[in-house]
Amino acid sequence: MKKKFTIAILTAIMVLSAISCTTANDGINQNQNIVANLSWASHYQDICELCTEADLIAVGEIDRVINETSDKVAEAEWGPVIIYTTDFAFWIEQILKGKEAKEIILHQTGAAGKEEISDDPLFKLGEKYILFLHEYEAGKYFVLGGPQGRFKIIDDKVFSMNRVLPDKVVLDPGLDVNRMDKESFINSVVANLKNNH
Repeated sequence: MKKKFTIAILTAIMVLSAISCTTANDGINQNQNIVANLSWASHYQDICELCTEADLIAVGEIDRVINETSDKVAEAEWGPVIIYTTDFAFWIEQILKGKEAKEIILHQTGAAGKEEISDDPLFKLGEKYILFLHEYEAGKYFVLGGPQGRFKIIDDKVFSMNRVLPDKVVLDPGLDVNRMDKESFINSVVANLKNNH
């Protein structure tokens, strides 16, 4: 597993440990969905930085859930600290950078009904995105910087996650995209890629 993914998971562990401690002490039902806050291991200021760092930039749709896992990552005085993850199949319509593929696996922290990251909510089936991705194993990817590398497509318009979740996501101005025509956004990414070479 690559360093950035490991750092992100370790950060999530620390945050979830604090949340688990709070829920245990406050007597909140341990079976309820936990919404956690997370500090991202990498910070991106603009599309150009995402283009440089991404192994794969893809346009596509969340097709299905492949797998949900839970790993006990530590033991605390209130009980085990568990990290949940979900693997999604991402059907690819267009590759802007990286190896050709029809479908890839997206790995995301969280699991439906158990745990979710507040500014990087779980993908939902049928959602369309332009994603800036890092390959941590062959054919397996995670989104760079969580909400930073995730751009949602609604009716052929592109929105950054701070526009989709304005009360939860804060992004640098260089990543702020609001109702941009899908083809215009794709053309700007392609132009950034050409300028980087």
